[in-house]
Amino acid sequence: MISLISKQFLKNWQVWGAILPIFLVSGLIFSTSLTILAAINQTGTSSAVDYGVFLQMPLIIGGIVLGILTNNAMKQCIDLFDESNDILLLLGASPWQLSILMTGQLLVVGIMGAVAGSLFSLPAAQIFLAILPEGPTSQGLANLPLEFSGQAVLLASLIQVGLIIFISMRYCLKNYRQQKGGLSAYKSSNRKKFKGAFIGLLGILTSLVVTVLLLIKEAPNPNNTLDYNSSMNDSMSLLLLIWLALIVGMNFLMGPLFKAIVKKVVNLPSISRTPTIRSAFCNLKYNEEGLIKLSRPLVVIILLVGNFIALFLNTKLLIDGGDNSTNLSDLLISLIFLFGAPIIISLANIITSTCLFKIKTKDQAGRYFFSGCTPQWIFNLKVIEIGLAAGISILITFLGTFFFSIPLLRVAALGGGEIFKADWSFNILITFGVFLLFFIFLVFLNFIEKKSTKAYLKTA
Repeated sequence: MISLISKQFLKNWQVWGAILPIFLVSGLIFSTSLTILAAINQTGTSSAVDYGVFLQMPLIIGGIVLGILTNNAMKQCIDLFDESNDILLLLGASPWQLSILMTGQLLVVGIMGAVAGSLFSLPAAQIFLAILPEGPTSQGLANLPLEFSGQAVLLASLIQVGLIIFISMRYCLKNYRQQKGGLSAYKSSNRKKFKGAFIGLLGILTSLVVTVLLLIKEAPNPNNTLDYNSSMNDSMSLLLLIWLALIVGMNFLMGPLFKAIVKKVVNLPSISRTPTIRSAFCNLKYNEEGLIKLSRPLVVIILLVGNFIALFLNTKLLIDGGDNSTNLSDLLISLIFLFGAPIIISLANIITSTCLFKIKTKDQAGRYFFSGCTPQWIFNLKVIEIGLAAGISILITFLGTFFFSIPLLRVAALGGGEIFKADWSFNILITFGVFLLFFIFLVFLNFIEKKSTKAYLKTA
């Protein structure tokens, strides 16, 4: 089995090289957090426990996001290995053996990424502490005795190994057992789709129920400080519940919503008047699984960060009636500690998913070319397809933002804030900005592919 794992790994090095960034970044984040925690424990100060709890958040949230996104990347990898795994199934390989084969290759690249990322943990920790805004917390952390720790490297590698084994073995066993010895082309995923849609609808339903509770909640009396603070704390807790429920809901509903919009537009009679756009939509429908895997982490991270900042600006700042430097400093610290790790991991996942998507669709562009399509026509088709995918993802993101805006404005109103002064500019900017970069990056890759095709024609 070890020999087969090594041969398969070397044969498919491009695929595993594409998935390396997510493990490289996660190894860097885990080892950096552990390096800082080790330095805090060595100081022996009374504030070490508080700082330790404070710095555990990147580990916890980063681990959760890594688990979700690794699962996302693993699904793409399994799709790429369908043909070779079908051959192994026909030769008598069991689901358990195939799962070990896939997990073993993933462990090799995961350990490589964890060790390589950990080598930069010391300078990353120094930079991380240096960029913190000035305050009591940053002053206490600035003098930490940071040093490279082999134990941090080992622990970061073990954390990554544990996540890979749990996620990969669980998904692979479930995937191959569902095939019941058949080929990948005949596997059924209706049950999995129903389960995902059910979880997504449950998350949305939870957010709607809590929104109704906030709408019927009576406004507290600001003259009674105790009752007012208690009521607002309860309201903020409910708002945070809505925030988390929406993120979970939109994560699972991203696929069904994306597919429903594409199917609806493709079936419109008027779209037949524009053959190129219709071809782009049909191509989009053919590649929708890969594009959904590309867009999902972007939608989740935008809702995660954008709605958090909207929550901060439209509740605390509206109710407090100001935007002083202390509030903005608190916001920056919260973003760094709570969302720094998942944002960086998500960016690495975007690179990974994009490379895997290009590997998977490379043959498709070749079939278009050898069918008589010009490189320019293929490029135009891809640009329209990517633009449509970005546009649909923007609509889905705005839908999640809209679901969050109603309870958020209600909480601001309960606290005495002027809801008509609510600011949603950051949500709009981050949504368009992220998907604009997504569009430009994919168009750039297709432009390089077009140039290489033209170079091939000149040399042929």
